[in-house]
Amino acid sequence: MKHVTSFIPLTGIVLVLFSQSLFAAEILVDDFADADKVNALEGEWSYYDDGIGSGKNERLQAKTDIGIQGSKVNVSSAPKQLPTGGFDYNIKVYTFNAQDVDGEQYAYMPFTFGSKWQDSTGAIEAFVGISTSLSADGQPMDLTDYSGVKFKIKSANHDLKVTFMIETADVEADSMYAYHQRVFNVAMGTWNEIAIPLAGLAQPLWTPDTAKKAFDPTKAVRLTWQVSLSKNPGLEEMASDEIDIDDVVLTDAPIAVVNDRISISSHQSAFKAVYHDGIVKLEGESINAITKGIVRLFNANGKIVYTHRIAAATDMQNTFTGKRLPNGLYFVQVDGIGNDHGNITMRSSLFVAK
Repeated sequence: MKHVTSFIPLTGIVLVLFSQSLFAAEILVDDFADADKVNALEGEWSYYDDGIGSGKNERLQAKTDIGIQGSKVNVSSAPKQLPTGGFDYNIKVYTFNAQDVDGEQYAYMPFTFGSKWQDSTGAIEAFVGISTSLSADGQPMDLTDYSGVKFKIKSANHDLKVTFMIETADVEADSMYAYHQRVFNVAMGTWNEIAIPLAGLAQPLWTPDTAKKAFDPTKAVRLTWQVSLSKNPGLEEMASDEIDIDDVVLTDAPIAVVNDRISISSHQSAFKAVYHDGIVKLEGESINAITKGIVRLFNANGKIVYTHRIAAATDMQNTFTGKRLPNGLYFVQVDGIGNDHGNITMRSSLFVAK
């Protein structure tokens, strides 16, 4: 579709608005006007499915004889054999497609969920995804000067929860797939205009301690949209749908940080952040309810300036040592798990004046 400049931020409860220049630069990644698989950055679009596993007999494809079916993208594909760990297995290489409906061009991913299955790492969910690389040769792109990603998306048959991820080279290297991400809602049958702030991305809660990393905007390699059966409990195995994507833009315009993630704890009352000589202190009963999680400090432009991980309740101590901060307005965000095992997201402002 021809690129449009007007945009409505992701709907939800607006908590913080990071102010920036009113004359923000943008990069149009793709509006699919040429209806091909190459974006404006010369990276390619691709699909993937849940045909993964950690051992020869754990491959989803090896279990078809007992009724286990893999998820699939409903476009043409060709098999490709990959030698891994001393054995060979096949994956599908899908042919990327862009739709052209009455002169309106956009990427589309028709899919069918497969079965859930078990491998040595535990229960594996059914999922499919669509990605686009940020360069032709796979080299990382530096997103430091951008506040987020904007795009349009719709689904065909169901209201869906979709996970948006920015894949970075450092996370990719550890093979744990714990990419920084954000889950958002998609209403079926209509274009949803979404704006995802980089400041709102976080690794999933299941991320192993050895794979936990702060988001590094200098190492971005792909933008990814994933649909998972586990995040859409209203759907069943073998359910089919389609997601369409258009007008993908990197922007440094202001983007509202919204609380559209799970937040079900009773400990959501506000807390106060106090700064003195490199020490940040978090005050309030709600902060004492955190058993583990992460504290992030953002400057007024939405850039992360410090990250502190809480591995256990004893690590919280209500204080952490940060870097010495210039005068100005900052924002503190706490994402964690509470004493009642509910997910907690809290934010507070912090003003530094020496």
